[in-house]
Amino acid sequence: MNTLGAVETYGIITSQPTANISTRGGFQRASAINRDDLKKLRLVNKSFCQSASPALFRRVVAIAGLFCQNITLPALARLVNICNSPYTQYVLQVDVGYGPLSYKTEEAMSYAEDLTALLSYCLNRLPNLKSLNFCGPPLMCLPHEILKSSIDTVLRLLCYMPPRHLTELELQLPMANDFAPLFAGRHSTLPIPIGQTLKLLRHLGLHIYAQTNQNAHATHILRIIELSISLTSLSISGTNDFSLDSLKLGPGVRLQYLFLANVSISSHGIINLFEQFKDSIESIELQSIRIGSGSCDKVISSLRNLSGLHNFDVSQGRRLGYKYRRYSS
Repeated sequence: MNTLGAVETYGIITSQPTANISTRGGFQRASAINRDDLKKLRLVNKSFCQSASPALFRRVVAIAGLFCQNITLPALARLVNICNSPYTQYVLQVDVGYGPLSYKTEEAMSYAEDLTALLSYCLNRLPNLKSLNFCGPPLMCLPHEILKSSIDTVLRLLCYMPPRHLTELELQLPMANDFAPLFAGRHSTLPIPIGQTLKLLRHLGLHIYAQTNQNAHATHILRIIELSISLTSLSISGTNDFSLDSLKLGPGVRLQYLFLANVSISSHGIINLFEQFKDSIESIELQSIRIGSGSCDKVISSLRNLSGLHNFDVSQGRRLGYKYRRYSS
């Protein structure tokens, strides 16, 4: 077998462990089994190692506490090690932040300190980075000033990181006003206007999880969405009926995927969204949506106008009480 044929064969073989990767909103999630298979394939011989490496290092998870029972190194150590290796070119997605497990305060503070010191260095070492996911900390695991510093580290990074490759962004923060630093006035002329980064995004996920009324600061989230003019995928989740009545997307946006959870929106508002993307939308997921005003029947009826829709999932909310789990046009 010639060299080219061998490489193609190895490529086919090593693509199998990632064949079952599921995609939601553009982000690709590889299971632990897939990673284990890829690690084993890399040990077979040099050619297998070469073919399996891009898939193995495509996504780097450096989230505190997520797999703490299997990791002896600090959560960011794997990311740092890869950024100092020959495999930086393969990294397309980085997940950082805090997992859902309980923490000792000193552990959370140690991670926050590492994140502040190392994240900018690491991401600037990844020439092909396309996706960034940040999970904010549980509210009670950090002193307020440390929590705020940890969040601001990531947001400041977005204002200084060249936007040449980033196409997918997920931010999970406690409060809507935690997004405010993206638009803070600065004396320096060095920061890159956040609009330059946002306008290149294909997928955007914005999530808030503190159980308080967030509507007074909704403008920060709505502004981020408005500036993201190239989206094909949008995911928003809130708490306490976070209002999206003022949600607007640019005329050039062609959404294919829409996910909304724990938010409030009028039937007029959601029907207008459906109408704007009637020629492009393929999948809609609604979880615990409160229709603030208008008729739920009109929302369901409007789905008939979405010619490309092949998936519609809805879970019961306080006023969207339909039991449909799937809709096929």
